[in-house]
Amino acid sequence: MNREYLVRELGIELLASACSLEVLRHDAMSEPLDIAPHHHDGVLQLDLIRGCRGRVFSGGRWLRFDNDVALAAYPGETHGYELGPARADAAVFNIKIRPRNTIESLSVGPIVRIGHGPDAELFRHAEELRASVDPLQPPGPRPILALLSLLMSWPARGPVRGPVRGAAPGRGGPGERVHPVVERAVSQIESNLGEPLRLDEIASEVGVSSRQLARLFERSMGMTPHRYSTMRRLDRAKTMLLANRAGIGEIGETLGFSGHATFTRWFAQHAGMPPSEFRTNPRVF
Repeated sequence: MNREYLVRELGIELLASACSLEVLRHDAMSEPLDIAPHHHDGVLQLDLIRGCRGRVFSGGRWLRFDNDVALAAYPGETHGYELGPARADAAVFNIKIRPRNTIESLSVGPIVRIGHGPDAELFRHAEELRASVDPLQPPGPRPILALLSLLMSWPARGPVRGPVRGAAPGRGGPGERVHPVVERAVSQIESNLGEPLRLDEIASEVGVSSRQLARLFERSMGMTPHRYSTMRRLDRAKTMLLANRAGIGEIGETLGFSGHATFTRWFAQHAGMPPSEFRTNPRVF
């Protein structure tokens, strides 16, 4: 089944149903941008990374890169990145598509270096998509057309090309994939960000001892399960603050906090600023 057909079917579905489409952009990067490896159920996530260097998590391993990269993660695929600016125009576009039905393969590349020429059009399409999306409304014809143009221009799934130089050393050793137990633990954490589980509860769910889980998790992810849960909860809070206009207290309640003040203190401790400032700061993601 060719990509043109699948993209057209996705566009029809997005127009015909109340599917969600989120587009965020982070630029003017003065500090590293770290998103811990995670996955989403029912979401196709596309990340366009421009003028950065660092590493991305794709295909179960960390890969180093520099300059411009397109990263795609199908529903259930673990992904993440650790980035720093390499050029003055450094920016990251984050696009989440949640259709009602399961997404079939669109043959978009999981991680591909972007060069000059046709690939560079991706950023123009991403800008058009971002300008057309209203976070308070279901996507209409204009954002859907911009999204379809982006998907049709996206590099095809296939061998990694360019200076994506293989697995990075560090977490888990060169090229070591995430342990299946850790993948299951990540799923448990992601499913319970509003009511974070204790280590022993996660260990019981995945069928190992707390000690074994802590060891495997730190080896694969480079952090404890508690630290990972905190980072993902913070990532979720940031996305909610930027993607919708719900009250700060309401967002805190969704994430399991007892009140506005408790959530504000927790957010400021981990993000370095209160949620109200984060929401109005154009330099944050």
